[in-house]
Amino acid sequence: MNDLLRIPVDLIDLGDRLRPVKPEPVELLAADIEMQGLLQPIVVTPAGERYVLVVGAYRLAAVRELGWSEIPATVVRDLDEAQLRFAEIMENVDRQELSKLERAEFLAELDAVWKRLNPSARHGGDRRSANVRQVRERETDGSDQSPILGICSDVAETVGLSRAAFYRALEIAKKLTAATKARVRGTRFEDHQGELLALAKLDAEMQTAVCDLLFADPAKAGSVAEAELIARGQERRAAAKNLVSRLNANWGRMNRTDRLQFVRSHKAEIMELAHAEGWI
Repeated sequence: MNDLLRIPVDLIDLGDRLRPVKPEPVELLAADIEMQGLLQPIVVTPAGERYVLVVGAYRLAAVRELGWSEIPATVVRDLDEAQLRFAEIMENVDRQELSKLERAEFLAELDAVWKRLNPSARHGGDRRSANVRQVRERETDGSDQSPILGICSDVAETVGLSRAAFYRALEIAKKLTAATKARVRGTRFEDHQGELLALAKLDAEMQTAVCDLLFADPAKAGSVAEAELIARGQERRAAAKNLVSRLNANWGRMNRTDRLQFVRSHKAEIMELAHAEGWI
C-alpha cells in the first residue's frame, strides 16, 4: 500500500539519475509553485532511514530552491533497481525539452530495463507467456511498432515512436562513444538526429577525428559528412567532383554560341586531348 506523507527534503536522495536537473526549468517551476503551490506530489521509495527519489526531480529541486523543509510525497515500497529506473525513464522520456541525444539515451536505457524486468522474453523462457507471445508476434507481423514499446502500452502511447525511429535512437545511444557524447552536448549537434546518426556510424577513432574538426576554433567543417571527408583526406576529391557536376549541369543550360566560346577558350587543351585519344 502506498502512503502520502510530508517528508523532509534533506532525507531524499536523487540516486543515480540518467539526466541531471537543468537550472533554467527549475527556476520557472519554482516560480510556478510559489504562485500555485505544489499540485502533484513527488514519488519516493524507502532506503533505510532515508528515501530515494522515484519521480519528481524537478519538483524536488524547485522546492529546495524555495527553501521548503518538507514536500508531499507518495511512498512506494518494494521497488527493485530496474523498476526505479523504469519509473525515471517514464517520467522523462516524453519531455519536449529532451534533446535528440538525451532522448536516445533514455530509450536505450528503456530497452535495457525492459529486458531486466522481462527476462523470460529476452532469453526464451516460458513460451506460453503473454509477454513473449506479444514480442514474437510483433517481430514477425511487419508491424511498425517496436516490440518493446508494444509490450508496454503506456510507453507506446507516451513515446509514439515507430520501430525504425526506436532503433535509430538505440543506434545513436549505443554506438556514440562516451567521449563523443560529452563533446556533442551543449552544441547544435546534440539536437540534430541526422548528424548524430552519421557520427554513430563511425568507429571510435574517426568519431574523435571528426569532433576535432567540428569543434575546432574556428570550426574546420560544418557537418559530420564534410568533417569525415577531411579526416580521410578526401575533401579535395569531393570538391573537384562537385565542380565537375556543376559544370556538366551548366553545360546543358548553355546555348550553342556560349558553348563554342567555352571550347575556343580551352582550345589548346581540347586539341591535345583529341590527339591523345585519337579523335583526329
